[in-house]
Amino acid sequence: MNKYFLLLAAALLTAASAPAQTTPVKSTTTTKTGSTSTRTKTMTTPSGQTKTSGQYKSATQHHRTMTHTTPSGTTQTKSSTTTTRSKTQQ
Repeated sequence: MNKYFLLLAAALLTAASAPAQTTPVKSTTTTKTGSTSTRTKTMTTPSGQTKTSGQYKSATQHHRTMTHTTPSGTTQTKSSTTTTRSKTQQ
């Protein structure tokens, strides 16, 4: 039982001494198949805000979505869709 408490105390001390996040954590995922591409970007700031943006492009559409979540849990989302015109040669 004493070993358990020693391990628990060591884990708590290690967690308390871990450095705080000081720079934003960013990630990007991109996929492309033929003329269709999808990209997702995520950023988490040291204050706990999360910003996510997604983009979908095809030969006929371009769709974007942006989501912003504050540390208090408030979420804001914006979306837009654009239809692209086809190009014809004359």
